[in-house]
Amino acid sequence: MVMRRILVAVAVAIGILLVSAGPALADNDLSVTVAGVTPDQVRLDAEIPRVSGGGLPPVTVSREGWLLASTVAVAPPGPSADRTVIVVVDTGGKMAGAPLRAARDGVLAFAAAVPADVAIGLVTAADEPSVALRPTRDRAALGMAVARMRAGGDASIYAGLRAAANLGSEATDRRFVLVTSGRGDGGDAGPVVDQLSTAGERVDLVSFGELPAGLGQLQDLVAATGGTVRSAASTDALSAVLRAAAVTIPLRVTITVAVPPDLAGEAGTLRVTAGKGASSARADVDVQFASPQAVSSPTGGARRLLPSLVTSETWLLAGLVFGTLLVSMLLALSGLGGSVRRRRLRQVEQFRMAARGYRSSGPGIPVPAEGGFSQ
Repeated sequence: MVMRRILVAVAVAIGILLVSAGPALADNDLSVTVAGVTPDQVRLDAEIPRVSGGGLPPVTVSREGWLLASTVAVAPPGPSADRTVIVVVDTGGKMAGAPLRAARDGVLAFAAAVPADVAIGLVTAADEPSVALRPTRDRAALGMAVARMRAGGDASIYAGLRAAANLGSEATDRRFVLVTSGRGDGGDAGPVVDQLSTAGERVDLVSFGELPAGLGQLQDLVAATGGTVRSAASTDALSAVLRAAAVTIPLRVTITVAVPPDLAGEAGTLRVTAGKGASSARADVDVQFASPQAVSSPTGGARRLLPSLVTSETWLLAGLVFGTLLVSMLLALSGLGGSVRRRRLRQVEQFRMAARGYRSSGPGIPVPAEGGFSQ
């Protein structure tokens, strides 16, 4: 009867879990990899898309629907830049004056919003394009290159794009941002559009006002590579538009997940979710949780596997043994102290008897008379 009730309770609990579980998601939208595993935590490297203000959305980690405690920190830049963005600025004569000043401010605002690990290159596009700065993470060098930009000649945005395509090819993640005056046809497209479209490297386009008809191929390229076309209604709005383009570059973060003791040594799948609701992105990553018996040496080599002896039962047994030994010692000390006290009492009593004139009943020993003299 008791066993039947237990089975019914277990069946009800399983039913509740199945009903409350959310629908399975087939697509993984986030880039997440396992960076390290220890008995008490798992470290994940992830690229998290940012919210409109440039910050991080809420990030959670769960296993089989149960949330796990986790912290998120922006990862420091690595030794080399594997993410690159090339900014191509139309510096034709029509950009002279306020438009060029706005372009300078806009590029600097863009750079300030780009993650620190991303290298930025700069190409100016007028007549013959010029590589103003090869891709670098040195934002000060970028600032000096921006300050040197001058307007003059005819716009050649396609020629600038061809020059940009020759930069940063060693990066595993490369994208392009084009800033144009919105006037002129930008020159001949040539094969660069097909080249970048085939490579799938993202191209974003920002312009002052309406885009000219001559940039139709460029707009097709933007759409084919998943980029966006943005227009700045005025020179004052250009910085905000370029900043919005920078926010589309995800942040690289390190997620540290606390591992409950009951998962030690098991294999499982962690679900990382960024954001909430329909706009959230997620990824599932398989993890082999570390066993507490595996102890690593300070130099990184694996030591011999040691049995896990520190359990609650072990502590209880140790406490009982210690208590028994302590009581035994106290009893022994108590008995020893009593024997010493009794022996000393007998010695004191003997001294008292001798002082009163008493002796033992043995022969040959005179006993004092009543008057104090012997016969």
